[in-house]
Amino acid sequence: MRRIFSLIPAMLVVGCGALQLPGGQPNVDGTVVALAQQGAPRLQVGILSLGASTVVVRQTVRENFETYASIDGASITMQDGMMIATRGLGGDMLGSDISESLATVSSQKPGRVTRFHTFLDPENRAERRAYICDIAIRGPRDVPFGETQVATQLIAEDCASQDQTFLNLYWIDSSGKIVQSRQWAGDFAGVLTFRIVP
Repeated sequence: MRRIFSLIPAMLVVGCGALQLPGGQPNVDGTVVALAQQGAPRLQVGILSLGASTVVVRQTVRENFETYASIDGASITMQDGMMIATRGLGGDMLGSDISESLATVSSQKPGRVTRFHTFLDPENRAERRAYICDIAIRGPRDVPFGETQVATQLIAEDCASQDQTFLNLYWIDSSGKIVQSRQWAGDFAGVLTFRIVP
């Protein structure tokens, strides 16, 4: 099973200086490097448990689904700013139904919703889980965006199943775009943070 640490070397893509890992250099995906050099949209991704962050590059777009990739093949798929799948992080989120969460968060109104995640378990089997989530408005917050600040509304999504709980946070700008977020990627990867790179 690949480990989440493989995501970190994507710093090489944007020339910010990579965080070095034990074991030497990663296998580099030339397509991702080329996309970065062409100015493809990027996301800053943080791994909360490690206190580390990196930048990933948008590789594909299909309707409102965007897949961002690192230079060594790890990827994260987003739907309008909400994470729906990961690959290459370990214990991957294979897919999600976030339709209720997305609609309620986008409306910037409180409510109770159900979301579904399918994870890869330790035996490499797909396991689908349902979560009941309470969405609450936490009020206005300013978010750093390049050299400026963006006015946003902070929205919390507090979710629970029979044996798991997590809290997602979304900072939404005046156009309705999620410009920053903190989202749970499963027991193995834990909480990931996202911010649009200007």
